Amino acid sequence: TESRLESADGSLELVVYGGSASMAPDPLWELRLHTRDGLLSREYDLGCVNADVLSLNGIDWTGPRTLRVTLSSGVVDIAVDGAGRPDRTVDGGC
Repeated sequence: TESRLESADGSLELVVYGGSASMAPDPLWELRLHTRDGLLSREYDLGCVNADVLSLNGIDWTGPRTLRVTLSSGVVDIAVDGAGRPDRTVDGGC
């Protein structure tokens, strides 16, 4: 499955891919960030969450260039610079 969440100004898009590990039934969520700049668009890996280790309880834009990922272990705030690069990734046991 795939879900998308656009930033307030539309310049960035969070994409969450849901699936499972090849030999395990536990859900996995892969987090990706896409810049929306036509032919100059980029994609950045934000990490992934393995439900066998942590729960992904929520994810949302908290500002024009800040994502908040809520895990069972706590909150991870990710700031995105002007070029679309995240300042950190999520280590969710993948």
